Amino acid sequence: MTEKELDDYIYNLKTTFRGDLTDLAAALGALDLGRTYGWKVLRIIYSPIAYRKYQKILNLEFKEVLSDETDFSMRSAGYKLVDSVSNYWDIVSRKFSLDSKIRTSTVS
Repeated sequence: MTEKELDDYIYNLKTTFRGDLTDLAAALGALDLGRTYGWKVLRIIYSPIAYRKYQKILNLEFKEVLSDETDFSMRSAGYKLVDSVSNYWDIVSRKFSLDSKIRTSTVS
């Protein structure tokens, strides 16, 4: 989806949405952050429940319309930390906690 197509999609969604506007606002905020920082940052900053909820409200998959990383991804302290200490997916899937990875990486 091009940026123009995404803008048109968002406009249509805002004008036809039925439901709690605070939920729509949160979902659109997540989408906007994702456009700047990439969907991988969204996976870190939002709980899995919120991430799925926002995708459902927007009726789209973040991975399909957003870049995984952008020039701004490393400006997210959480993403930068995850990128430097462990496998991204281990942290996102909660297989390992950041605390244990940080302790391990500072002791070594």
